[in-house]
Amino acid sequence: MSKFTRGLLWSLALTLALSACGIKGPLYIPEKKYPQNVSVPQTKIHAQLHQLTVNS
Repeated sequence: MSKFTRGLLWSLALTLALSACGIKGPLYIPEKKYPQNVSVPQTKIHAQLHQLTVNS
């Protein structure tokens, strides 16, 4: 077997192995199993922080 053929076979095997990894499609977090805690920032604190950054 020539070096070219051996390299081609290794490349093909590596490509097939790497393409089979992972889940196809977009990533998502299942809501029922891992609920997300989304908190709304407090407007008063947000306004104060904005004033601090504007004034400095």
